[in-house]
Amino acid sequence: MAVIKHTKWFLFISLLTGFFLFTVQANAITRAKIIQNAEKFVQVQWTCSAANVNHPYTAGGCPPSDFVAGQTYRGEAYSYGGNDSVEKFLQRIANGDGAGSHLSHYRYYGGVPSWATGIDCSAYVSQVWEIPRQSTATLPNYSTEISRGELKAGDILNKPHSHVRLFEKRAIDGRPIVYEASGSATKVVHRAVSWGDYTPRRFNQLLVPVPAFLVKRIGPRTARIVWEKLPKISKIKVYTSLDGQKFNFFKESFDSTLTLENLSETQPTYVRLISGEPSGEESLPGEVLAVQPGETRPGILIVYGYDRPKSTNTKDFIRSHASAISENGQSFESCSNEMVANGTVDLNDYIFVDWILGEESTANHTFDDQEQAKVKAYLENGGGLFVSGAEIAWDLDHKNYGRSFFRNYLKARYVRDDSKVFAVIGTPEGRFDSLGSIAFGDGRHGTYTVKWADCISPVNGSEADLLYAGTSYTAGIEYSGTFGNSSKIGKLTYWGFPFETVTHDSLRKELMGKILGFMGYTVANVPFVQSGGISPENFLLSQLFPNPIQKDYLQTKGATIRFRFSDARHPVNIRIYNILGQLIYEKNIQNPQIKRFTWRGNNSMGHPVSAGTYFYQIVVAGRRYSRKILVLK
Repeated sequence: MAVIKHTKWFLFISLLTGFFLFTVQANAITRAKIIQNAEKFVQVQWTCSAANVNHPYTAGGCPPSDFVAGQTYRGEAYSYGGNDSVEKFLQRIANGDGAGSHLSHYRYYGGVPSWATGIDCSAYVSQVWEIPRQSTATLPNYSTEISRGELKAGDILNKPHSHVRLFEKRAIDGRPIVYEASGSATKVVHRAVSWGDYTPRRFNQLLVPVPAFLVKRIGPRTARIVWEKLPKISKIKVYTSLDGQKFNFFKESFDSTLTLENLSETQPTYVRLISGEPSGEESLPGEVLAVQPGETRPGILIVYGYDRPKSTNTKDFIRSHASAISENGQSFESCSNEMVANGTVDLNDYIFVDWILGEESTANHTFDDQEQAKVKAYLENGGGLFVSGAEIAWDLDHKNYGRSFFRNYLKARYVRDDSKVFAVIGTPEGRFDSLGSIAFGDGRHGTYTVKWADCISPVNGSEADLLYAGTSYTAGIEYSGTFGNSSKIGKLTYWGFPFETVTHDSLRKELMGKILGFMGYTVANVPFVQSGGISPENFLLSQLFPNPIQKDYLQTKGATIRFRFSDARHPVNIRIYNILGQLIYEKNIQNPQIKRFTWRGNNSMGHPVSAGTYFYQIVVAGRRYSRKILVLK
């Protein structure tokens, strides 16, 4: 198992309408994995040598070794205060360390004797639950009291300051069958015991798995949720929200899809799933995804890839990305990163992909092998990628879980692991230069604290576009050019800190607008110069005349849009958007000989528009060209 770098433990509060969870954050785990971990300590076989018993066990009146030289045993030795994994125990036994110890040895030596190996009851449960070393007094910080009737495999029977047992099931006579590191049994055992004066408790992070899913547009105000089928999951509860924070129950499904209707075209709809088993046990709320369906299928995909169990990972950081894209007038779809890896979602269906990685790191991998292959193919096909996260360079380059991919496709090199500052600035005369100092990741304004922002350097044709304030270290790079052996032009923006930790909504909107502009969208909030068969050199879109225009004049005389392109084989689609990016008027011109269109200030319903800022767009052969018009009172 890979080790998570910078593991930290905090008080965590998770809130979803109707769900309140107060717990110390730990890795989520299934019951089956807990029992698998427990069984490993029971089944380990080892042979006791003379060296393993020839230690000063009886010093100070302490008891002799529990074991006999030349005998083979099953189960790791009990050692009061010990915390050795099975692998470490076997290694130490082979090295001739003492097999186990008791409280009297602990007291005599003022701690676990340095020559003794083994594990005690609370350390055993800690390792089985995959949490930091706890005592019987602190295990309640990671668990919730339940009744005996609610006990299931992987729960515990705990007596603070005394002993703890891991529950598996009930024997025929009703007694609990448990796993325990027992001093009286001298080792880790699996057996039936009496109930005793123990309190049943359940690990707060016991995980009923939540499936990876996607939310995609199927109509102007309609979307479909699709999730992967998981064994033993009998139902999915779907919750929706308009702000990504307060969720309401929408519907329960026993299938793998569900349709959402009557959605807003001007703001995101957020979705969260809870899965249920036939036993009635339910998962914790899963990650949040979002969708904003437009008149046509969106060219933008948000990929949620921040899976790392962490106190600060509330699994809803898509809110910052979705709102910034929406406020720049764009519709979008979203998916879990697993749906890209397994091929359910094809990145090549999208013009721009925003990949969220937060503080994803080595244990969970920022980009696994499958995801790297998908991203490579996407960039080689001319796609546009924005990826941000605080551990990408550490994972892929420094730890070499994808160094070639990182340097040739993310176009950067790892420099150091901690920027030590919480602000970035644009490079001189660069894309973000006008924004001044950009604060991020200091834990204020609802963001989480970023302690390990990656410092990177541009390589293989990329350029720095952000620097960590007051330093010479690069925080972000951008690149426009070919990838791999392809001749197609792809685009990349990569940041060494998470976009969602930028401290102000308005600044995130402005930053996303500039990224969208680089990717082929304008800050005018409508797509601009996207992939297709007609190059900008062969197309001319003249400024609408007159512009600005009085509302009364617009409705009586109209304003004329003139355009020209060299290839007359393609029909033309004309669209008018308001300042919010809402499509208010659309006209199809099938005769490509027509090179002008007059708009008289009405929307698609024939009603006159109000004064304000609008954008007109010409769509031809897959490319989109746009300009602004100001309607005066």
